[in-house]
Amino acid sequence: MVDAGVPGEESIIENQINALGFAPENCKFIMLTYGHTDHAGTASYFQNTYNTPIICGIGDTTLVFNGKNDSLCAAGMLGSLFKFFIPKEYPPCKPDIIVEEQISLNKYGTPGKIIPFEGHTEGSLLLQIGNVAFVGDMIRGKAMARQTPSLHFYQCDLEKNKSNIENALSLNADVWFTGHFGPLKKQRIIQWLNSDPYKIEEEKN
Repeated sequence: MVDAGVPGEESIIENQINALGFAPENCKFIMLTYGHTDHAGTASYFQNTYNTPIICGIGDTTLVFNGKNDSLCAAGMLGSLFKFFIPKEYPPCKPDIIVEEQISLNKYGTPGKIIPFEGHTEGSLLLQIGNVAFVGDMIRGKAMARQTPSLHFYQCDLEKNKSNIENALSLNADVWFTGHFGPLKKQRIIQWLNSDPYKIEEEKN
């Protein structure tokens, strides 16, 4: 499982897993792309209920241990507005696997790799399986045009975020699954970067 939703979505996630023909108790691990409420909110439940191992980036261990968001740096007006509706706390948990550098998931029965991408948070992680990447909040799709790339609502360092996206493009993943909306195609992300979206966003601010 990649990320674990917000607190209160436990039964929704269980039902979705069952609908796909799987059993929650057979989940090999939950990888948290970030230690924020909307990514780690039900991790404690699955860990306590099904003994599901939790994978977390080393920079986000404090967030997960305490079950609290860090400060969110709004990248625009929408981010500033949404802050009032984002839960700040969630049930804390203790990660079973802490990622400090790139690791292979072969020993866990998954032909993929987890790569640290510090940026959105200090412990941001990216999961790549073949030509598919799960990138969390590195980027998002637009709400009304889900497959159109857009700057995520919260980024503390726009230059770092741009660099991370450029580096992630070198992984040759054709499809990016994002934490919000999407999925995004690699070619559309390249076109979006070429439109100089960071300059436009700075001018808005």
